[in-house]
Amino acid sequence: MYSCRNRPPHEICDPNADCVYDFKANDYICKCRSGFEGNGLRGKCYIDESFGLYLVYTQGSSLHRLSFRQDEEKSTPIKNRIVYIPGQTAVGVAYDCHEQHIYWTDVSGKVINRIRLDGSNYSVVLQNVKSAEGLAIDWISRNLYFTDSETKTIEVVSLDGRFRKVLIRSHLNNPRGIAVDPIDGYIFWTDWNRNSPKIERSNMDGTHRKVIVSNDLGVPNGLYFDQKRQEICWGDAKTKKIECVEKDGSNRRIVTQINTIYPFDLTEVRSNIYWSDWSKKEIQNVDKDGNIGMPMKLAPGGNGRVYGVVAVKNSCQKGTNACDRTNGGCNQLCLPRPDHTRQCACSDDSNLECLKSLTNN
Repeated sequence: MYSCRNRPPHEICDPNADCVYDFKANDYICKCRSGFEGNGLRGKCYIDESFGLYLVYTQGSSLHRLSFRQDEEKSTPIKNRIVYIPGQTAVGVAYDCHEQHIYWTDVSGKVINRIRLDGSNYSVVLQNVKSAEGLAIDWISRNLYFTDSETKTIEVVSLDGRFRKVLIRSHLNNPRGIAVDPIDGYIFWTDWNRNSPKIERSNMDGTHRKVIVSNDLGVPNGLYFDQKRQEICWGDAKTKKIECVEKDGSNRRIVTQINTIYPFDLTEVRSNIYWSDWSKKEIQNVDKDGNIGMPMKLAPGGNGRVYGVVAVKNSCQKGTNACDRTNGGCNQLCLPRPDHTRQCACSDDSNLECLKSLTNN
């Protein structure tokens, strides 16, 4: 292991590595950025094609992307701004790894939109959405889950926007972040109610609701589910912590606590946590051991606070559920459950034909 403490990083570290302090080594070492593997030394960071290619984030009226490849940013012209829509306020964002669409919420226009990463095929997926702040995609069952802080609901809609259903509408105050585990059939969300903040879990059909974290919370914002480690991780803007817990609420741990952060949304790339921050004009990151990485500077051309952030990866996580073939035999919505079964459901404005089909399932 070579120290980069007393040498210019460009002399010893790879262009896709940073000179960072490592707690275990008690020294500054070269460390490959997320999306790369190797020892960090010059010429020794190799791209890992199975992990993140970009971060996409919402800022004001725009969606932007950031590449993990430093050499790509320097040598290739990249359209960092994916889309600009005057008057919109883009907040929540999610990525469909199957069809390579970005979905995002516009709380000013009260819609959920989608677009391809290259800025093509823009469309409005869902209208009459009051104030959706969090989005999560079940890429297996082809459904989109979202929180609405004005209606105080957790809802699900098919990715084409045709079928929409409210799953939870009681005992919610300020729902914000949302994450899904479509393989085992759970959804998770934060509620930053200042009098009683909490993180909850339910089955993906809205049943068997359970509070999994309620102590020592301030303003829990964004969260994500780490499929590999089977953990929920979230950022708290009041306690200034990034924390993780197993999905049943056990083994809670602090990943990092920094008094200057104000995390809003989180995403994960190769077990590194990236977060948008209202106090800084950059995307920060930390690994699961608490080592802080070099921040990623925002793309030029954006204005205002950064809200949602999501990792764009070139492959979907492996997994199946009871809805992965022929929509689970359901007429409209197929919602997976933890026992590897599924619950067919109809949209809230459904016709009698769909409601009758539920009796046959």
